[in-house]
Amino acid sequence: MKNLSPQQLSLSMYVLGYIVALFISILFRQKYHMSRARVILYSLTITYGFLCAMIGGKIFTLALQLRGMRGGSTSSIFGAVLFTPVLEIATVAVEKAIRNLVARKRGRNKPLISIRDTLDMLTPNIFLILLFGKLRCTWAGCCFGFPCSWGIHSPFVKDSAVFPVQLFEAATTLIVLLICFKVKESSFFRRGMAYPLTAAFYCTARFGWEFARYYEPEVRNFCLGLTFWQWACILVFVCSVISIVWLYKTKPSEPLPVINL
Repeated sequence: MKNLSPQQLSLSMYVLGYIVALFISILFRQKYHMSRARVILYSLTITYGFLCAMIGGKIFTLALQLRGMRGGSTSSIFGAVLFTPVLEIATVAVEKAIRNLVARKRGRNKPLISIRDTLDMLTPNIFLILLFGKLRCTWAGCCFGFPCSWGIHSPFVKDSAVFPVQLFEAATTLIVLLICFKVKESSFFRRGMAYPLTAAFYCTARFGWEFARYYEPEVRNFCLGLTFWQWACILVFVCSVISIVWLYKTKPSEPLPVINL
């Protein structure tokens, strides 16, 4: 690890995250009645995360510029968490539309592809990539905590150590995943609830950890004393709670569709 360049280390962390996420997807595929090929297909769509990270970073920069502030980072792993599920849903919806069209032309029954089950299966992947992304950020030093007398070294802060906020965020992400796995086994859980549950817990934690991150004064006080990402946490939390309430009203015993590639 010591002989790797920052770029090689970043790539290795993401590759490791992909391998772990794909392994878990294949391990759980029987629970969602999906073929190995479909599991791999849906799992690989997490590459959207890199595009989503760029989208999130651009929105962050644009929001700062609209308020007359200096532009921020060009990418954001949190932005990937926000936007990746949207593209995942789009992938499943497009495939479903194509298969339904082919089925109608051939005179067959419409094949069932469950968006809820797909997102339930892929939610751990999205947040595992986030976890490894946080570890990558710790070594790269691209974002860091406030300067303090103890902590870790950042290449962007020469005269002081910085609070290892990314390590704490990675640990928090793992804890959130474990909590949601426990909730998933309870009678409260409904199909499709994995992502909004995980997002709600994570955004609550991320809102608090934002206070430990280092920002320029004008960036920290983006609006009403909160950062841009804290407002994003509030928005995602509210949307997640609405989704959880809506999903809770569905029948918990609704059968899983049997779907094959």
